[in-house]
Amino acid sequence: MKLALSWLILFFLIIFQITLGQSFGPIGVALPLCLIAMVVFSVFLPTEQLLYMALTAGVVLDASSGRDFGLNITFLLFVALFCKLVLRLDERSQTLPMVLLLSALMVVLYNFLLFVVVFSADHLSEISRYMSQLGVQVGYTIICATLLFVLVSWVNRVQWKFGKKRKFVVR
Repeated sequence: MKLALSWLILFFLIIFQITLGQSFGPIGVALPLCLIAMVVFSVFLPTEQLLYMALTAGVVLDASSGRDFGLNITFLLFVALFCKLVLRLDERSQTLPMVLLLSALMVVLYNFLLFVVVFSADHLSEISRYMSQLGVQVGYTIICATLLFVLVSWVNRVQWKFGKKRKFVVR
């Protein structure tokens, strides 16, 4: 149930990011919701399922964007593996502050990568506007990551309690 619900949440976030997120982002800032989902799901899902989710989300986002194909695939796979590695180093670090730190770090890294790939030296005059949008985006990322972490934690607890009542094995 946890895996099916994670896929459902991911597909909802992909659809939202493709349709509404690009057009109606807050203050013209589109949030990388799939990137936030990869960071949050890295706490709760096994590595293999996380890589499948990152690959699926990356293919859909690359197919719908006008940028170079493979940018989102590569970055989401990197995020999934990096977060799993960081969280595996210390099992006690699977808390909300670590998820927020990883989410903010990955959003900044993703925006830097987009700035290097998409923008050229001709757009250096717009760097101040770009940096202010980055600050707003990191703020909204922290809010979205908190909400998604709380939602997934709640689903994880509800499933565990239900599994205990029915005497199912909880993984």
